[in-house]
Amino acid sequence: MVASLTLLGPMTVDPQNIAHLASRLLVITGDQGPTAENVRAAMARLEKSSVVILPGYSLLGWSDLVADRPDEISSALLQFLGQVASPPARDVAPPAEKEGEITLAVGISENDLKPESTGRAT
Repeated sequence: MVASLTLLGPMTVDPQNIAHLASRLLVITGDQGPTAENVRAAMARLEKSSVVILPGYSLLGWSDLVADRPDEISSALLQFLGQVASPPARDVAPPAEKEGEITLAVGISENDLKPESTGRAT
């Protein structure tokens, strides 16, 4: 279960692959550069998602959004996480340990699993 997903400066977004997460999705991108229009167009297809567009920012392969715009990023993250609804609780407790016989793999006997006697006291 994905509680929320944040994409910082994605080069591309495939709406079909993340449509089921739209209400829990935040994308932070720039308004300039080679990927800006593609990301904005993809996000327009995910109406329930949250998008933050950083004005005057060009996303390039070496861009570091967090280093370049830390205040805007932290503000957007805090606001988004404060609004996103918690996913429904699920029973994720591990199943109770099962008791019973252990079946050994073919070709292995119980004796093969016992430590060899070295003649030394342990």
